[in-house]
Amino acid sequence: MGRRNLKIGIVCYPTFGGSGVIATELGAGLAKEGNEVHFISYRQPVRLDVYGKNIFFHEVDISDYPLFEHSPYELTLTSKLVDVAIHEKLDILLTEFMQNWGITFLRYSLGIIYIWFGILKPFGLSPAQELVENTVYWFENPKTFVPILGWWEVIIGLTMCIKPLIRISILLLFIQMPGTFLPLILLPEVCFTSFPFGLTLEGQYIVKNLIIISAALVVGSTVRSN
Repeated sequence: MGRRNLKIGIVCYPTFGGSGVIATELGAGLAKEGNEVHFISYRQPVRLDVYGKNIFFHEVDISDYPLFEHSPYELTLTSKLVDVAIHEKLDILLTEFMQNWGITFLRYSLGIIYIWFGILKPFGLSPAQELVENTVYWFENPKTFVPILGWWEVIIGLTMCIKPLIRISILLLFIQMPGTFLPLILLPEVCFTSFPFGLTLEGQYIVKNLIIISAALVVGSTVRSN
């Protein structure tokens, strides 16, 4: 199967400056490979051959506005970008890639982190071992709690990587997550250099879980998707 030719939009300055020259040569090279290249600027770039094959130029109309000292170029450029993207059906590859694969990468990243961090605990290799033991001091033997927590995290990671089991992973994650913030309350001397904003390394390790919570919410929002 041959490569699909693309419709590409390039915004650049039309002057002799370095960025304008690079953008023009890049677009010309892409056009030679069979792609349809649309240049968008307030004037035709000096190095651009508008009569070249697969090359098109769209001029941004700069109007004078009596209320502004300088013309609002960003606004008119944005309007032109939208117009060209819609009418020329430009391929926005990066956006499509992120939309198609972003959630998958996020899900596997969560799974790998939980499996990796979790498997260290049963073998006494986790740097958070002492912090966990001091947090659950009310247990008769806090050392026995650490391996249990580790295997719990491994299960979260494994079920996160298996799409039909995401619901189980999210449930286990949100049961576990409140406990990760307990050291901020029970061991403030360990988590803060200056309360409430100065965080120690342990404090940063805990607060970063806000990202994990947000990522879990994003992944969880897809469980009903086809």
